[in-house]
Amino acid sequence: MAGIFLPGSSKPGGGDIEGVTAGDGLSGGGTDGTPSLALDLNELTGATVAVANDSIAIIDADDDGSKKESVADFVSGIAGTNISASSGQLSVADSAAGTKGIAIVAGNAPASIGYSSGTATISIADSAASTKGAVIVAGTSPVSVAYSSGTATVSVTFGISNTNAVKVDSASVADDEYARFTASGLESRSTSEVLSDISAAPAAGDSNILTTGALDSGSISSNFGAIDNGTSGIRTDTFTAETSIVPDAASGATLGTTSLEWGHIYVGDDQKLYLGDGQDVSLEYDEDGTDQLRIAGNTIFENQVELAKDLLLDPTPADTVWSGITAKFTAGEDLEDGECVYLKAADTKMWKAVANTGGTGLVTAEIMCVAMCVSDVSADAVGTFLLQGFLRADTNFPTYAVGETLYLPEAETSGKNVPEGAAPDTDGDFVQVIGWAADANTVYFSPNFTMVEVA
Repeated sequence: MAGIFLPGSSKPGGGDIEGVTAGDGLSGGGTDGTPSLALDLNELTGATVAVANDSIAIIDADDDGSKKESVADFVSGIAGTNISASSGQLSVADSAAGTKGIAIVAGNAPASIGYSSGTATISIADSAASTKGAVIVAGTSPVSVAYSSGTATVSVTFGISNTNAVKVDSASVADDEYARFTASGLESRSTSEVLSDISAAPAAGDSNILTTGALDSGSISSNFGAIDNGTSGIRTDTFTAETSIVPDAASGATLGTTSLEWGHIYVGDDQKLYLGDGQDVSLEYDEDGTDQLRIAGNTIFENQVELAKDLLLDPTPADTVWSGITAKFTAGEDLEDGECVYLKAADTKMWKAVANTGGTGLVTAEIMCVAMCVSDVSADAVGTFLLQGFLRADTNFPTYAVGETLYLPEAETSGKNVPEGAAPDTDGDFVQVIGWAADANTVYFSPNFTMVEVA
């Protein structure tokens, strides 16, 4: 029969547990009868996994029991081919560039993955049930998937045709380089290599343009800068210069050649054509002055000069300036401007001429005035002599009466052998008219070679 137990007494033959309470991760329990507990993971409190310190429960097949293991060790345990673990994190090795952009997800055990020469292969056991859980995800072409006899094959077509996948075909790819198609894919090209590939040079804004093809159209804008094409020529229709055209050095360039002469050259009013390094000679049309062609500087005509009209001389030259026909001779003695000279036959030099023959009573070439010195010249030096024309000499000429006849001097005036306004009147002198006075200090020299002796 059943016994009667008083509160606080013990059950004969048993313990003193009065109830079983379920804790975290467990369910069940009770205070009477035969209570039991069940594992219920939903009862666990949520937490943040700390890879370095946290652990998880496992069933150890080797030790036939329940164990715990750190999360980091667990992750290391599931790493495999091309997958490595470090500090609780998995990394996939970048061993096959061709797989990039293709996601291949295998399910449970019946699926295996292989990759070789651009082809990823998934092998699945040939049973309907085993294919469950294997998922193959392929992008748009050039990726294709085929399945046959338990094997799914993912193929990637590489190339440079339409719908092909393009891969790098260069061992020296670098940042900030450009890509160029090859038969197998893309190779890298530096900036200088790209310029060489397209036969180009640095773009506008760089130091200069070194090489270019024909400029068939368009224009070069203002402020473009200098154009230096070396020794090559420039051919054009009309060339417009806004400032000047200059050679690269003094006398460094020629206009035209012996066989390619220029046509007309037009020069504006009062603009000069200068000749000589020091611009010693100039040629201009003096439109705002005399309306004449003016040549400044000593001029020699090496060939015959034909005058269609008269030769106009300047009757009012400046001091020590002459206007007329001149010739070069050697002086036999020191001479000054305005002095009358004859040519001595013995030495073919110019000497001073005077009307007084020294009582010889003979007319000879040595007293006949043939020219007038126009600028100071030393003995045995070559000077310029006036054969006919105007000369002004304010210092050496005396004051003449305008229009008076001038004669070969009888003697020097103030040490100068210049024309006299009075005819020689001493017996034995020879009278020669050599010109007339254009003004008080200007002589028109035109010697008359008829001579009269004073008796």
